[in-house]
Amino acid sequence: MKHAIIDPNSRDARWQKYFQQCQKDKDKDAIQKVVKTEEGRWILSRILNMSGLNTSSYTGNAETYFREGRREVGIEITNLILDTLGLEEGHKSLQAIDKDFIDFKIRQNRIFNKED
Repeated sequence: MKHAIIDPNSRDARWQKYFQQCQKDKDKDAIQKVVKTEEGRWILSRILNMSGLNTSSYTGNAETYFREGRREVGIEITNLILDTLGLEEGHKSLQAIDKDFIDFKIRQNRIFNKED
């Protein structure tokens, strides 16, 4: 059960603020490392695609709720990248993730078509 912290100078409030900053610093370091590598961008693109981030979630039945929940995870990851790296660096990273996936798809399409 969460308790509201009334005094912003209390030990609990200071701890919470300190821990949140440490977590934010670690998030930034981790995200920067992941988006710097092709493998990191690849797995992020796969996770975002699995979330259905860029697809319609409406089915006309109860499955819509499931798809919307999954899509929300993709939105949260995208927002974490943008909030942590800042708008400019975050957008560049997201664009690099998309570009790597598109380049991979084009390469695989060319290889496949040469086999036919």
